[in-house]
Amino acid sequence: MIRAKKFIVFLILAFPLVIISVKVLGPLIFLLLAIMGIYIAISEKLSPFSMEDIRLFSWITFGYFLVMLFSVVLSNEPTNSWIHLSRKSQFLMAPFVVLAFYKVDISIKTFLNSVKVGTIIIGLIVSVQYLLGYGGGRLSGMFNPNTFGDLAVLMTLFTIVGVKEESIKEFRWSLIALFFGVVAIVMSNSRGAILSFMIVLLLYAILMHKVLPHMRKRSWIAVAVGVTTFITISLGVGITDKRVEIVQTQIEQWKIGDNLTSSVGVRLEMYQSGIKAFLDSPLVGYGYRNSTAVASRYANQDAKEAIYRYTHLHNEYLTNMVSAGIIGLLSLLILLGVPLVSSIRVLHRDSIFPFALMGVLLVVGYATLGVTHGMLEWEYENSFYIYFLAYLMPKLWR
Repeated sequence: MIRAKKFIVFLILAFPLVIISVKVLGPLIFLLLAIMGIYIAISEKLSPFSMEDIRLFSWITFGYFLVMLFSVVLSNEPTNSWIHLSRKSQFLMAPFVVLAFYKVDISIKTFLNSVKVGTIIIGLIVSVQYLLGYGGGRLSGMFNPNTFGDLAVLMTLFTIVGVKEESIKEFRWSLIALFFGVVAIVMSNSRGAILSFMIVLLLYAILMHKVLPHMRKRSWIAVAVGVTTFITISLGVGITDKRVEIVQTQIEQWKIGDNLTSSVGVRLEMYQSGIKAFLDSPLVGYGYRNSTAVASRYANQDAKEAIYRYTHLHNEYLTNMVSAGIIGLLSLLILLGVPLVSSIRVLHRDSIFPFALMGVLLVVGYATLGVTHGMLEWEYENSFYIYFLAYLMPKLWR
């Protein structure tokens, strides 16, 4: 068991280094953590569904998978397929992943150091891409720019959650990681990620100011570094302003029924047609991964084909509503709400404040990013969310 625990620690610390820097390795590490959890469950006769510190986490993640499973079972759509459920398999494995986390003890300092190194790596990746002229304006290494930008937002903010306990040298290390993280966010040029970063960074500043007033100086230094880096890099590469102008132009075009297949136009059509589809089947929906096929029937003729080609509606709440109805939306809100409430209720406890703060930032980050992106539709985002919750929740519930 000692060797098994060492292997689990290795996997846990390796995950932030590769989740958005090297494709395949993140989901592979997640799978290995689940296998180690299954091994522990069998060898020690433990059930993650009955252990006090992790049972709620196990039930809400497994329950979310069951809702998606039954949405497929109940669907009669011609595009219905069991194969698509593999995209939600991380929630099926989540109870065993959290069991693996539960059996080892990794300090917040060690854990965050891994996150900081991972954040510096992604910043270096996009910097090299920019210098070599790769990417066509949206730089994200091996990954889709939205996936890269979304997860970069959260990793970047996590680098500064532990400033309370850090020495001056460690705090400088955090600021360096923050700098590289902001570089990654800006260079990904993901509009949703940039907006979410600003919202969650403001939330970070407010919480640090309210809960830890003696840490105000450090928190405001961190915020200042983040904002200054963002503005400097944005102005230096000149891509963010162009993306904002495009949004404004395409919204105006959509309003008059023109250019419905533009990036913004398709999304607005998705939202409008998705709501109509939901209202026609509000209880159980149409089945997981059928949301765009169904929504396309209600869309303007010019946008039908464009919407059909997507796999989600670029809004996690609406995607769940169309896929699994009100039940799907409730399961998503529980998946986000329970960890958020759990984190907020212990923010005042000085000893676990970094864990609670990270929990709030994680959930609020996913909640805001989910307004414009499919945050739980791909293995990278799913693995990321479950991985960090698996580290945090047992500590928040003890």
